[in-house]
Amino acid sequence: MLIESGQPTKTVQKRLGHSRSAITEDRYVHLTQKMARDAADIFNSIAKDL
Repeated sequence: MLIESGQPTKTVQKRLGHSRSAITEDRYVHLTQKMARDAADIFNSIAKDL
């Protein structure tokens, strides 16, 4: 939930007590529907301004 809300992986890593951010990424970073929509919206906004 933290990563999906835009918190940096490093912040989540420290909060969870993982020794490396790779552990956090391997376990918790996956593309959710919200993240996919947000990325598409950002891309569309940037592309529209070109």
